[in-house]
Amino acid sequence: MYQLEWANEREWKHEAAPQLPVRSHWDAVKVSSALLLRWEEHCLECAPPQCYQTCLLYHRRPDGSCRNLVYGMYADRRFTGMLRFGVDVRFRVWGKIEAQLISACGTVSQHRLYQRIDAFGAAAVRAMSRVAPAFLRDKLAKAMPMMRKFAAERMPRHYSRERLPDAFIFEGYSMHPEPFRIIVEYRNDTKIKHRTSFEVKPGHNYHSVNAEEFHLEFAETSERITVYPEDNIQARVVITWLDFVSFEAAPLKAGGPPAAKVKCVAWDLDNTLWQGTLIEDGTEKLRPNAAAIEAIKQLDARGILQTIVSKNNHNDAWAFVTKLGLDPYFLYPVINWKPKSEGLQQIASELNINLNTFALIDDSAFERAEVKAALPQIRTYSNEEIPGLLHKDEFDVLVTEEGKKRRLSYRTELERRREQKSFAGDYETFLRSCEMKIRVFVPQNEADVRRCLELIQRSNQLNLSARAITGETLQELLADPQRICVALSCQDKFGDYGLVGFVNVNTAQPSPLVEDFVISCRIAQKHVEEAFFHWLSHQAAIKQHPTLRARLIKTGRNTPLQLVLQELKFQATEEAGNNALLEVSVARLGNIRPTATVSS
Repeated sequence: MYQLEWANEREWKHEAAPQLPVRSHWDAVKVSSALLLRWEEHCLECAPPQCYQTCLLYHRRPDGSCRNLVYGMYADRRFTGMLRFGVDVRFRVWGKIEAQLISACGTVSQHRLYQRIDAFGAAAVRAMSRVAPAFLRDKLAKAMPMMRKFAAERMPRHYSRERLPDAFIFEGYSMHPEPFRIIVEYRNDTKIKHRTSFEVKPGHNYHSVNAEEFHLEFAETSERITVYPEDNIQARVVITWLDFVSFEAAPLKAGGPPAAKVKCVAWDLDNTLWQGTLIEDGTEKLRPNAAAIEAIKQLDARGILQTIVSKNNHNDAWAFVTKLGLDPYFLYPVINWKPKSEGLQQIASELNINLNTFALIDDSAFERAEVKAALPQIRTYSNEEIPGLLHKDEFDVLVTEEGKKRRLSYRTELERRREQKSFAGDYETFLRSCEMKIRVFVPQNEADVRRCLELIQRSNQLNLSARAITGETLQELLADPQRICVALSCQDKFGDYGLVGFVNVNTAQPSPLVEDFVISCRIAQKHVEEAFFHWLSHQAAIKQHPTLRARLIKTGRNTPLQLVLQELKFQATEEAGNNALLEVSVARLGNIRPTATVSS
């Protein structure tokens, strides 16, 4: 929410109108909740009311406070954002905006409703203050803070130290002629707890900061968030987002560098896959880009997935892709007129792979910038870089027979999903109907060993140790008689998944210790993990081991596996930082009723 009640429309109209139209790039992002912040104007050197008598910069606001923004916070409804308008502010010298930190959070719809209620109530109190006798004015001044506290306490959800937002996002349109820096501080009355800054350039800007960096505590009523331009720049910005938010989709969690290797390439169409613009030139004038087509074939041979994100009419564009014979190469293409960042999130969700493993190839600098602003973990390349693409390190991946068939396995998965949607029973019953079979075996031939190494190096979400293992180290593990090193392959009635897992169990311990457990993300959520640990518990029971242990190294990406281990009732017996020694009863694992059959 924003302190709109002191906006001076007459002074605002003296300012030059911003260039239009300007729509938020985040309209389509699914924000599940946002922190309830009420931004108000303040002064960096404020000591009211004494400073009102001595400060040469004091400019009286109708309520007697100091005007720290030239015309207050003006709601410009030609913009969109978190609310149904942008908030136009021009900072005065020492001006800042500030919000008290409280734990209440709500949906975007709730925020928009509270803003309307707050604006109406504040306007009513302001109007009454003008005619009320002096002895009532103090009571009226306290009315709105009490109403806001009452509303915050009744918000349906609250953040805490254990449940933090995903990110702090800033989006705004700068009308300042030069770039400047915005400073964001998390502080209380005695100290600054966290400070960050980012550059704001003329025109549209978007910045995202991982909320974990702030170490929010929600412990003191004096805690607040402060935002102001560096060096007292009297900048003008229309703010569309200035919020701590949580996203519905996990891939949106902000920040982080791109992964070492690319798993999926997203292609633009016009002036990228072909020369010309479909909607303007028609198909008769389009010319296929030979370098792009060759790159598509080579990437497919390396096991790198490919898709399309294009602003075009879907039916016309896909018809021409099919005419070129390229349609089999592309999974879950998104061809529409929405922001490309939204399309990439949708594809990542369908493929169940991290956004930081994506690369976008697009001739438009604007589209590349839009994706980079919203999803900085994605690599972007221009169409001019296509000829040298395959020589870049991030596309130099280990090539295996399994990898070459990766696209076909994803197409088979699409058929599974279609049948699941039409299935009448619950998900577990559906999995049983798939007749899934898992084979546990020792990898011996070169192709299987290379595939195990590929899984270890490329899998992130279902990876117990996330440690780097070389080919030489893997051979040593396989040759160690005190270890059970096995691969997992899987198939069901729809087809063969191929080799999807690798496990390394150290048996030179009082109880077996799982040191490496890696599963391909394409087999995720099919309960393969439960079936394997059920099988492993039987092997342990034969040796009369009462427990199984696992050495977990927690990363920002293997949360899915951590949740699986929790569901299997693994308990931490030792913890040091991100390292944890987990243990579970063999008898408990033996009671699992797996949805797949396991053979060895």
